[in-house]
Amino acid sequence: KAAILSLKRDVDAVVVKIPSGFFVRVPVNGTKGSASCRKFGGDYPGDVTADLLFTACCEEKGAGLELIAGEGIGRFARKTPRHAEGEPAISRPARECIFGAMEEALEETGLRGASVILAVPEGAMVASQTLNPKMGIEGG
Repeated sequence: KAAILSLKRDVDAVVVKIPSGFFVRVPVNGTKGSASCRKFGGDYPGDVTADLLFTACCEEKGAGLELIAGEGIGRFARKTPRHAEGEPAISRPARECIFGAMEEALEETGLRGASVILAVPEGAMVASQTLNPKMGIEGG
């Protein structure tokens, strides 16, 4: 959301509806189509994924939304009942949250479309300390 909004103005926070239905204010740094924020650890500040840096780079496009899983976003190493091999390991609720936020940003900016590359620069390193390898998720 912040990357898209930053195509029109600098952004220091966004409000996002999370999968539980609550709205949260997320501090971000967004300018000129790029944005970054850190994952809030919430009740689990000791979680290895707490405070991970997330980045997004955005370009305006003719119409519609495109999400590209970049560096540090894991991918399924094998086919599963719900996921194809090579598919980004972004859960359906998280994907819906991301697309909902991107749609809000398009509406707010008046843009017709955007392509966003989402990355977690330290994702591959941190994922090795999670259950992702045992679940067949590689690279983040």
